[in-house]
Amino acid sequence: MFASLLASMFSMPRILMTMAEDGLMFSMFANVHPKFKTPLLATLLSGLLAGIVTALLNLDQLMNMMSIGTLLAYTIVCICVLVLRYKNDSDVDESADKQGNDKPESSGFLKAVGKYFNLSNVKNANKDTQIVATTIIILYICTSALFSFITVQQQCVTTVHQWCNESDSNSTTFQPDCIKNTSNDKLFEHKCVEHSIAKYTSIVLAIGLLLLLLLLTRQPQSNKKLSFKVPLVPLIPCISILMNVYLMMKLDVITWIRFSIWLLIGLCVYGLYGMKNSAEGLRRRAETKSQLSSAEPVNNQISAMNL
Repeated sequence: MFASLLASMFSMPRILMTMAEDGLMFSMFANVHPKFKTPLLATLLSGLLAGIVTALLNLDQLMNMMSIGTLLAYTIVCICVLVLRYKNDSDVDESADKQGNDKPESSGFLKAVGKYFNLSNVKNANKDTQIVATTIIILYICTSALFSFITVQQQCVTTVHQWCNESDSNSTTFQPDCIKNTSNDKLFEHKCVEHSIAKYTSIVLAIGLLLLLLLLTRQPQSNKKLSFKVPLVPLIPCISILMNVYLMMKLDVITWIRFSIWLLIGLCVYGLYGMKNSAEGLRRRAETKSQLSSAEPVNNQISAMNL
C-alpha cells in the first residue's frame, strides 16, 4: 500500500500533465514551473485530492479502490494490445490475399463461419478481419465478466450445497451464515438447484472462452514492424483479461459503486472537454476538412461537365 501511494505521488502529476498536453485535460495542468521544472498545479491538485480521499476512507476502502483501478488499467492495456495487433495494416495490399481465392462466395451462416474461422486463410489484416477480431474481443470480454461473476457467486451456493449434502447424515451440522436461522426445506432445494445451474453455466462459458480464443487465434495479425511486440498474442492478453476481471468481481459492491461514480466524473470531463479539445481529434478534423476542400474543385468540374 505504501509503495503504491509513493509511486502514485510521482506518476499522477505527470499523467495529468501528459493528458493536458494531449488536450484531454485542462491546459493549465500542462504548465511547468520555471524553477522546479515540475507540473506544479497538477502536483498540488493530485496531492489535495489524494489527501481528501485518504481522510474520508479507511484503509480497506482505499485498498479496494486502488485495486479496482489498477486491475481496470491492466485490463485496458491488454485490450489495447489485442486491438492494435489485429488492426488493419494500411500498407498491405489487400488484393494479395484475394488472389487465388476467387471461389464463389457462400451466403448467410456459412459465410459468417468462414470469416470467423478464417477458412480462406487470409494472411494480412484488412478491414474485414479487423471487424471480425474486434467483435471476438468484445464477446470475450463480456463472456469473461459473466464467467467471473457466476464463479464468484457460486462460492456461497457451493457452501450451501455442501451443507445440504451433509445435513442428511448429521442433523447437527454447522449451518452457513447465508442459511442460518431458517428451517425451510424449499430454501435448501432452491440453493441446490442454483448450484447445479451455476456449475453447468460456468462450464458452458468456459467452453465459450476457449472457442473465442481459438477464433481470435485464426485471425491474421498486423505485420507492422515494431521494436518490441508482446509475445504469445492472443494467449497472454486473454489470460490476463480473465484473471483481472475475476479479481475485480471479487471486490464488494460498495467499491464498485464508488468506482462507478469516479468513472462517471472522468467520462463527464472527457465528454464536455476532452472530445472537443483533444490534439488527435483536432488533427483528424483538420485532415478531413483539407480533404473536403481539395475534393471540392474536382466536384465542381464534374458538375460543369454534366451541364
